[in-house]
Amino acid sequence: MYPQIVQDAPGTCPICGMDLAARAAEAPMTGYPEVRLDGALMQNLGLRTTRVERGNLWEPIRALGRVQYDETRIAHLHTRASGWITRLAVRAEGETVIQGQTLAEFYAPNILAAQIDFLLALGHSSSTTGGAPRGGGSGSAGRLGGKDTSVGAGAVTGSGSDSGAGGRTGGGGGPIAVKADKAHNLLRLLDVPEAVIDTIQTRCETRDTIPIPAPITGVVTGLTAREGMYVTPDSTMFTLVDHSQVWVRVDVFEHQIAGLESGQTAQMRVPAYPGRTWEGGLDYLYPELDPKTRTLPVRLVFDNPVGALRPNLFAEVSIEGEGRRNVLKIPREALIHTGERESVVLARGEGRFQPVDVTTGARLGGEMEILAGLIEHDEVVVSGQFLIDSESSLRASFQRLTTGGAGARP
Repeated sequence: MYPQIVQDAPGTCPICGMDLAARAAEAPMTGYPEVRLDGALMQNLGLRTTRVERGNLWEPIRALGRVQYDETRIAHLHTRASGWITRLAVRAEGETVIQGQTLAEFYAPNILAAQIDFLLALGHSSSTTGGAPRGGGSGSAGRLGGKDTSVGAGAVTGSGSDSGAGGRTGGGGGPIAVKADKAHNLLRLLDVPEAVIDTIQTRCETRDTIPIPAPITGVVTGLTAREGMYVTPDSTMFTLVDHSQVWVRVDVFEHQIAGLESGQTAQMRVPAYPGRTWEGGLDYLYPELDPKTRTLPVRLVFDNPVGALRPNLFAEVSIEGEGRRNVLKIPREALIHTGERESVVLARGEGRFQPVDVTTGARLGGEMEILAGLIEHDEVVVSGQFLIDSESSLRASFQRLTTGGAGARP
């Protein structure tokens, strides 16, 4: 009646006076005690079981983020020389411009001087070959800054050291041609459009103002330039953004990182457009986790041809992760997690059940990877297993009392 009363010799119970019964020696318990249930009790408990399977674990990684401009599609416009804005073609932020469109007209003394040097270099080169300057007849005069300057056949004579071998009398590949190329490159470095340089060369005359073209097609998001303003190379006159493609930055939890790779497909929805889905891809995984949130920033790219996706829109993203292949897996509801151990209840047949400790791996969707403790085709309980585990724990406690600790759980 009182199993806690244990003696090493025959006798009577000190509590009730009954004779003590001899007990056969038992082998030490190496696992958790089995629990036997009849069919009626199993039905009343609503026990359900499933088999351990080998297969793939996969689940889309869902995260929240915000829409941002593609930073590789942002252009800031600066001048290469100090000067004045004489005319402004774009006057407000939010205007859409196309590549090559003139945003403003700009006058800079240094650019005008470079044009004069370029035309003089062309005139020197023409005179040495006995021809006319490009774009003009023999002996013609080019207009430099509104004044007639002779760049014709008599501009350079073959006197002095330049008339010797290897001097200025050489052909198109001599020093004069090199000087013309340098003058041409100087205009390029001053950001004079190539079409304007060709016009200067063809007409053999300078331009007082130089157009500032849009480098990309996009929206004006920053505008500090005004007509008559004096600007320097430090001044940001325009900021343009090409919104035909946008970034979406999301934060992925630490345990989901293993299934991420650049190039994976992604889907996005935004509350601003219910029922609409955008298709994109994973572009970049940032190198460092956030130490506070334990998340990794991930950058996604989505096409935005009509500009519906605007910066700072809230986004719900689903990334098609790779998952894990050919692993042992069980439903997550079959796992018993106590904080000290992870276990499942193994169905051994004929109403016998026994808890078994397991080692788990990845958790994706409603399934759990099993690294150790089970084999393929084992049958585990997925409903009612907590009652069986509690009964097994209670029996293990009684066995420890009656055996002096020999029945302790592993």
